[in-house]
Order: sequence, then C-alpha cells, then structure tokens
Amino acid sequence: MKIPAIDFHCDTLLKAFEENQPDLYQNNYQLDWKSLLVNQAKAQFMAIFLLPLEEMQSYGISDDEYVQSLMAIYQENVSKYASFLKHCNNYEDYLEAQASGKLATFLTLEDGRSIQGDMSKLEDYYEKGVRLITLTWNHENCIGYPNSSQANLMSKGLKKFGFDVIERMQELGMMVDVSHLSDGGFWDVIEHHKSPILASHSNCRSLVNHPRNLTDPMIKAIAEKGGVVGLNFAPTFLDSTMAHPYGSVEKMSAHVRHLIKVGGEDIVALGSDFDGISGKHEIKDASMLNLLSQQLKKDGLTNRQMDKFHFQNAQGFLKHIMN
Repeated sequence: MKIPAIDFHCDTLLKAFEENQPDLYQNNYQLDWKSLLVNQAKAQFMAIFLLPLEEMQSYGISDDEYVQSLMAIYQENVSKYASFLKHCNNYEDYLEAQASGKLATFLTLEDGRSIQGDMSKLEDYYEKGVRLITLTWNHENCIGYPNSSQANLMSKGLKKFGFDVIERMQELGMMVDVSHLSDGGFWDVIEHHKSPILASHSNCRSLVNHPRNLTDPMIKAIAEKGGVVGLNFAPTFLDSTMAHPYGSVEKMSAHVRHLIKVGGEDIVALGSDFDGISGKHEIKDASMLNLLSQQLKKDGLTNRQMDKFHFQNAQGFLKHIMN
C-alpha cells in the first residue's frame, strides 16, 4: 500500500548534523528520501531543531552558526536530488512538485529562540526559505513559554515580542505552530492570530495526560480556526502506560479517532516527529506507514477520512496559509 502522505514534522536534519552524515537518500535514520519515494509521499517538512544551549556549547557554535549548518545540509540534499525533490516556498511550488512527480519539501524552525528578539532575523529566515516556526521548544524564549508540568509556567502566555512575531508571520504567510507552546501561549495565539494555526506534532491530552498533548477545548479551538493537528508518533504522548510506553498503531489510531470525534475529520494530519523521538515503536521508520493506515481502516475510518488524514487536510491548510 502506497501512502501519499504530507508529514508536518521530522528532526532528520538534526540527525544528519549529529552523525555528520548529510546525505539523506538512504541511511539508518527513521526517515530518508528513499522510504518517502517508495511510499509516494507528497510532502515532508524538515525541521531545524534548536539544540538546548548546553549542547550547543559542547559543539562550540552559536545558534546562528548551527541554523546555517542545518540549512546547508537541507540545501545540499535539495540540490543533489533535484530530480525528485523540490523545495517549496509557496503553494504554487507545492502544486508544481505534484505535477512533476517530485517530493515537495518545506523548511521549518523548531524553537524561535534563535530569532533572539530581532524581527529582522525572522524576515531573514523567511528569505532563506523557512515557512513554519514552532514558537517554543521546552524552554522559555523570546516569544513565550513552553509546555510544562509546572502550573505557573504552563499558564504564562506570549511575550510582547511573541505577539509581534505571530503578526509578522501572518503578513508573510508563514505557518504558526503551537506544538510545545504553553497553554497560556496557546490561547494567546488562538485569540490574536487571524489565520488558521497548526499543532505540527501533538496528540490528545484526554487520552494521555501529558503537557505536550492538546486538551479537548484546544482541539476544538484549532478546528474552529480551520487549523490542523499532526499526529505525533512518540510513545510517551500516545500511551498512558508511562513506565513502558509503546508507540503502537492501535494507540495512534485512538488519537486520530479522538481528534476526529472532538474536532471533526478536517483537523487530522500527520506529524511523525521521526528522528526526534525515542522509545519503543511499532512504526520504526517512514517505510512502515502502511501499518497505521491498515489499523485506521480496521478501526472504521472511511477512505475519505484516511485521505484527509494522509494529505488532504494538510494540503488545504497549505493552500489557505501560503496562497
């Protein structure tokens, strides 16, 4: 079974940087170009994940140098494999990739820390092809505050600069990603951002009570704004058996079906988080997505709902934001 998927999040560029193996055609990572091509995937979002500051110090490089290094890995691959890859800056580029039978790729930034309170850096990222920003990771930054088990931190919202960032992103046609954002920050984005928003790699908190997951009111709010939620494959976000969580396709299906139940069938999308997750997985790499599709069909999803999950909802979101 071919899976023509659009995946909103992976950390494979980080993996390539850490292992100094920049060629992503075929490797031992959870995701590579060959697996995506075999599955006839439509698009892959490639994240520049900002390492924690202490790890950055161990490499002896600044945020700017690090971001440039991962951008170079991405650009090297897009150039080397131009026969089947196409970097996309807008929806028209995406359509051109589909028409020519190429895999569309999008460049994203996970953690707005590297913007460092300087709007010109945001605009520079846009000029260099970044089209999505995950506003925070697991630490406070210039934009706002992260998901946390600490109630006082979780309740904090966007900073003043954060409001400026989401306003400018809307003007530029960049996707605002609320995965990793505090609950307070989430509701600030819902209230103040006029465009649909994305939770690129998050699951359902009512099924697994983890601060990285979304509450039912959050899911409804994203749906009401016309946004989407990308299913995350991390076992700790899927399985409430916290001692030994297992990322089974049955658990994945439960989260997909809950998203549909709460937010409607137009909200569900894919955000695997390949190469950014650890633990025990039933889907070990991108070549095995058919296992999830088989489970979704077994659990009663219609062909229409499965197409919406695989690519149609993501495609509609791109069209709305990037046109």
